[in-house]
Amino acid sequence: MARILVVDNDPGFVRMTRGVLQTDGYQVQVATDRSEALNLMEHAVPDLVLLDDQLRREMDGVDLMDAMSRNPRLRQIPKIIVDSAPEGGEEPGDSLENALWLSKPVKPKTLVDAVAGHVTRTAFVHSPQYGEYEYGPDHPMEPRRALETVELCHKYGLLDKPWVDVVEPQPAGVEDMVPFHDRDYLAALQEANDGVFEERMIEFGLGTMDCPVFPGVYDYSALATGGTLLAASLVDGGRYDLSFNLSGGFHHAHHRNAEGFCYVNDIAIAIRHLLRKGRRIAYVDLDAHHGDGVQDAFYEDNRVLTISLHESGETLFPWSGFETEIGTGEGKGYNINVPLPPQTDDEVFLEAFNEVVPEAVTAFDPDIVFVLLGVDGLLADPLSHLALTNNAYAEAAKVIEGISPKCVALGGGGYQMNSVTRAWCLAWAVMNGIEPEDEYVGTIGGMMVGTEYVEGGGLRDRHAYTTGPLKVEIRKEVERVTEHLKTAVLPLVKPA
Repeated sequence: MARILVVDNDPGFVRMTRGVLQTDGYQVQVATDRSEALNLMEHAVPDLVLLDDQLRREMDGVDLMDAMSRNPRLRQIPKIIVDSAPEGGEEPGDSLENALWLSKPVKPKTLVDAVAGHVTRTAFVHSPQYGEYEYGPDHPMEPRRALETVELCHKYGLLDKPWVDVVEPQPAGVEDMVPFHDRDYLAALQEANDGVFEERMIEFGLGTMDCPVFPGVYDYSALATGGTLLAASLVDGGRYDLSFNLSGGFHHAHHRNAEGFCYVNDIAIAIRHLLRKGRRIAYVDLDAHHGDGVQDAFYEDNRVLTISLHESGETLFPWSGFETEIGTGEGKGYNINVPLPPQTDDEVFLEAFNEVVPEAVTAFDPDIVFVLLGVDGLLADPLSHLALTNNAYAEAAKVIEGISPKCVALGGGGYQMNSVTRAWCLAWAVMNGIEPEDEYVGTIGGMMVGTEYVEGGGLRDRHAYTTGPLKVEIRKEVERVTEHLKTAVLPLVKPA
């Protein structure tokens, strides 16, 4: 994120601009003519264009901003025109009406303030209250993951960038949740908020080992849902193109019952709110467990593309998510599952991801992409049998951010604390276009897995690979699945 494209052939101005903005953490690319600028934007959409006015007018006789206005991917990019303000009486054309004008020479502080005020921003959605709830002393789900991730992000300076806003959510109300959830279920969940179990709650999946009744169970669910609604509204509003609610992502909750540590399906709720506004949504689920609650919510809906890469339902809860589950009715072809065999590693995971996700999302042409960054597929995680490192999640997150016009990222699963916080911190970094300098190697801890240290004490895991005949069999099975999807399912995905 925070990619700045400078279109200018003045070496002195380019040198000053690059140095000043890179010092603040921005990525800066430079083009000296129209074709070079459009080529760079085709490969990576910038968050702001800084454009020399004279060069704009002389580019092959075609106004660059007019060319951008004809491309849906480039039309909404903020622009700053650098030269002299329009002469008296001259009115900017339609392509200039949202552009800011600066006059050369531009003072560094003026430049920094202008860029910070106009660049598309990213939002980190967080409440200190997320860490105040506990499922129980022996439960693998630990809401305090959020607090520890925030602390690690601060340690790496990832929340201090000039384009990043940390935003605190408010709890969702009942009326926010009823577009997806049954009112009787929500009433039962409210009754459970005092932590006292009543036998009738079992009807709604409350009071099980997976979904215990604990003090604040409704409050926590409402706050997490409020965070996802806020994350969605921020990117939909146009000022932000990425938001991350790391305490969201409860993809197993169903219309009338809790399931799989999930009480309120914040994802389905937020997507339904956006559908009422006419948006098209792509949802990419990277959690080790199949996103059955979200799948069920939109199984017959061609306005939502759901893609889930997960451990096969043959070996892991919720025992679903096979490649033959592709949607029904108008939704046929808009539900894509990529089941992965146990011990799938980074190489095979990314091969499957790259074969399916970019093509499907691009063909669908969504307004907003949701990505569930459940990281319970990590090798150190106790609740799945995949063999991923956080490098795979980081690469997938980077690709999704790059193909998304707007992106809402959510947390999801992850049950080995150190692994979760490092993976989410790394994902937030790469989605913001940052490769953290790991001066903390050896100070964050490590996890011994077999004879290898996978977690090396910094943010990035050491690579770990499945080998031998098992790897051959895993790759063969995943290739079978992806080939089926590419020939029988992906051709059904169409834009609006």
